[in-house]
Amino acid sequence: MVGASRETDQAPSSRVAPTLPAPPHPAASPQEDRIEDRENLRILRAEMRAKTGRCAEASRDFSEALHPTPSDSVDERALRGRAACAALTHDERTLRGDLDAYLQRFSDRPFASEARLRREALRATP
Repeated sequence: MVGASRETDQAPSSRVAPTLPAPPHPAASPQEDRIEDRENLRILRAEMRAKTGRCAEASRDFSEALHPTPSDSVDERALRGRAACAALTHDERTLRGDLDAYLQRFSDRPFASEARLRREALRATP
């Protein structure tokens, strides 16, 4: 047939329906999604504050994000960010604690090698 599209020439069973990727984690309730969104926004605000040198405020935000709901993605960013602020403000006690906590929970993540180096450097200083 002249002018017919190739799509109509195929049998319906030969068409492949698009598939959606599987969700990264089991389906959460809308309330759990809102809590995680809120914590991610808190982390983002803390990261922006840290970048502008407002480490005291950033550290509070990072600390608040760690406690309400355990979430690996939120907790990893919070520990890493709070450790960075502790290093900038020379708060060695917080830095040591955050590096230890980070390595205990996230030893296989990209920041782990840097965290190990920082922790070893702290141990070498009196």
